[in-house]
Amino acid sequence: MQMRRCHGRQLRTWLLLLVMVGWGSLPFFATAQTPSRAKAIFTQLHQELETTETKLRTHPYVEAVQRGEIPRDKLYHIVAEEYHIVSSDLRSIGQLLSRFGHTASGPFFAGAYQGEQAALAALKKLAATLGMSEADLQNYEPMAGAHAYTAYMAWLAHYGEDAQVAAAFAVNFPAWGANCGKLSTALQDRYRLSAEDVAFFSNFAKPIPGFQEAAAAIVDAGLERGVAERDIKRAVRLLQEYELMFWDALYAASQ
Repeated sequence: MQMRRCHGRQLRTWLLLLVMVGWGSLPFFATAQTPSRAKAIFTQLHQELETTETKLRTHPYVEAVQRGEIPRDKLYHIVAEEYHIVSSDLRSIGQLLSRFGHTASGPFFAGAYQGEQAALAALKKLAATLGMSEADLQNYEPMAGAHAYTAYMAWLAHYGEDAQVAAAFAVNFPAWGANCGKLSTALQDRYRLSAEDVAFFSNFAKPIPGFQEAAAAIVDAGLERGVAERDIKRAVRLLQEYELMFWDALYAASQ
């Protein structure tokens, strides 16, 4: 997440709650074991997607913010895009709950939903600091490239498997979390925002003990019931590439 999808792309925002309460407070994760097959798939995916992950971790948008080169009045792009992403992801997580809430992965998505709500509140605080009202956020027109991640997340919520979503979060989160940590520091050092202002980013940068094991448990269960490894890998690859499109769109709009 290090710790969505800074988007959550990751979907990245739901993890805020899990930072605060910890995986152990959720009954499914308190007893989760590390499934070797799922963990091996995660490792393989990191290797296969190394080029994309490197581009994410060294993205020029994040580096420009670190140098203070993105004008303050252009920061509204990332805030407004995330507002629409989180708002969409809340609905997606709700759909996942309706499909998987009665299964062993239900607590995973229940925590995700509450985390999205907490992240949205933190995002509104950042927006207010930058002079943006909620009406401004609602009236902002999302960029197609930046919104591709959350559009695919909505597709997964309706047509994908819980194992696909869990794997995508697990593989996507490290790069997302690393970028969030960089942005949190840069926004305080270069743009003089407070720690409270940047909580949306800083909370995603915190490691969550047991997160990989929890996601792997869901993936392992999915594999056992017949979810194709091919489909899991495809979901991870696409979400990771859509995450890169998010940063590319932000960088282009901020010049």
